[in-house]
Amino acid sequence: MLRLAAAACALALAIPAAALAEDAPYVEWANHLPALPGQFTPNTFDDCADADPACVQATLDEMYRRYGELIAADCDHNAVFALTYIRVTEIYAENAHNGFFEEEDFLAREDAVFARLYFDSYDAWAAGEDAAVPPAWQMAFDTARDRAVPALGNMLQGINAHVNRDMPFMLAGLGLTKPDGTSRKRDHDAMNELLNRVYDDVIAEMTQRFDPSVDDFDPPGALDNLAGFQILPLWREGVWRNAELLTLATTPEARAGVAQWIELYALLQAQMIRSGFGYRGDQDSTERDAHCAAQDNSVEDARPPAE
Repeated sequence: MLRLAAAACALALAIPAAALAEDAPYVEWANHLPALPGQFTPNTFDDCADADPACVQATLDEMYRRYGELIAADCDHNAVFALTYIRVTEIYAENAHNGFFEEEDFLAREDAVFARLYFDSYDAWAAGEDAAVPPAWQMAFDTARDRAVPALGNMLQGINAHVNRDMPFMLAGLGLTKPDGTSRKRDHDAMNELLNRVYDDVIAEMTQRFDPSVDDFDPPGALDNLAGFQILPLWREGVWRNAELLTLATTPEARAGVAQWIELYALLQAQMIRSGFGYRGDQDSTERDAHCAAQDNSVEDARPPAE
């Protein structure tokens, strides 16, 4: 177990290092792992119930608003994940209606639900309602508040909480199977390709806007990039399997046990990230904060240029 934990931590710390140089060579391995057989289950969320494509833009507008508030507050360290999430949502929006995904209307609902889970967790944390904040999010937000890690740590903690914690509940609640009985895993796996495309750009932007130390994690070579990126599809494959466990649970007690495992796993990842990235000795965020304050980090600057 100790070796497994050490390996997982090493992989987590390798993510940004790989992304800095160039797009990692994309290997489609997750889509070769079939989903378990399942039955169609109705959506349990109300967000974007009519699957209106405008939902995606509404979600982005809310993300921009929240990012603007964070970046205006002395370069709040929570802004790092907020902008990362914006960039991922933007590339999804660019490909939402060009045939890249099979089930475009469904994914508009997924996008809205997924973002709301993040919004709800942040709002509960900001209001001091700790009981309503999942443990992995609590650690991510607390770490940002404490200015305890460089920007890469903030980004990874946010990704971990939103993917490893939120996504299994979101997928299970929306349903893993289409009305015709076929699996939705194909579109879930397809998102890995978009993440692969955008990550080097996101890391470069984090370096420029928030923290020059991001460039400290930049090993050269395509193989390094390939190996480092794999933690994301690995996490997302595990997410799908955890969602399957939630849907296969036949009793409230069984579902509660799966839910407890999901919460614990995400929290352990958050703890490893904080430990691995935490400032040491007399290090602190002074240089990072001064760098951020010197940039044009307004929400208007973060929006893509008008066409």
